[in-house]
Amino acid sequence: MNFDEAIFNAIVADFHVLTAGFKFDSNQIIPLSGLNGDNVLHGGNHMPWYAGPSLTDYLDTVVMQGGHESSAFYMPVQQVNPASSGACSFSGRIVKGTVRCNDAVRILPSGV
Repeated sequence: MNFDEAIFNAIVADFHVLTAGFKFDSNQIIPLSGLNGDNVLHGGNHMPWYAGPSLTDYLDTVVMQGGHESSAFYMPVQQVNPASSGACSFSGRIVKGTVRCNDAVRILPSGV
């Protein structure tokens, strides 16, 4: 779309038509570029016409509802860090619950 506002607005209009029957409580449509990083963590220089939040800023405001045990540990994985030993460590923001040294955790959707 070459960062074109008119093309983005056309995509937004198509999205609204496609999702009209889904009855979302709300939605936030964010133009972003994973390649350039625009509006992923912070705003960028390619879309000066967009004044809304970045993806991570918006996700930080989302309130999780239902489907999780009240005491369950929940952390969306934001980065996987492979080590030379073949093991991996995972980074993210803890959204719910607690975890302590030697606690068993399950990585979803892989189930590891």
